[in-house]
Amino acid sequence: MSAGLLGNCVRDVKGLTITQNGNLKRRVRARAAKTGESYTAALQHFRQVPDTPAIRSIRMAVAQTSLFNDPRDTSALHASGAEMRRLMEDAHEAGARLIHFPEGATCSPNKRIMSENGPREIGPSDWTRSEWNVLREELEATRELASKLKLWTVLGSVHQLTSPHRPLTWSERDRSHW
Repeated sequence: MSAGLLGNCVRDVKGLTITQNGNLKRRVRARAAKTGESYTAALQHFRQVPDTPAIRSIRMAVAQTSLFNDPRDTSALHASGAEMRRLMEDAHEAGARLIHFPEGATCSPNKRIMSENGPREIGPSDWTRSEWNVLREELEATRELASKLKLWTVLGSVHQLTSPHRPLTWSERDRSHW
């Protein structure tokens, strides 16, 4: 391919001639020669930085809840939900825009309590005994409060699946889709 044809290709693609930015290129080459920088590094000093919004900070609350380890205990599930929502209100009043709860914030089921063989022997978990409706109600009330407060809320909870699948935590559920 001849140099003239290459020049035409550039001219056709960009609508510019190769020498249109010749002055810029000369200045970049001169800086590179003077400083020992590469052409690309020298070019960065001549390019205008686009206006970027300033990095905004966000106030985040980290909350620790009481341990509730029996998903069959409706009063404990209600207490867990109420505690989370109280902490959300506190975080909101302190100016937080995001609150992070630990895994098992609603309930962290104990393997002995969930064992179908009883508490003395650890066996497969019997999730049919869990109060799923109460847990769903508490999670929905928590979601509604988060929406009302405009507070991003991150929490760990078990997630009911259809039989014969065992419940997953939210993080396990997300990993299962990878």
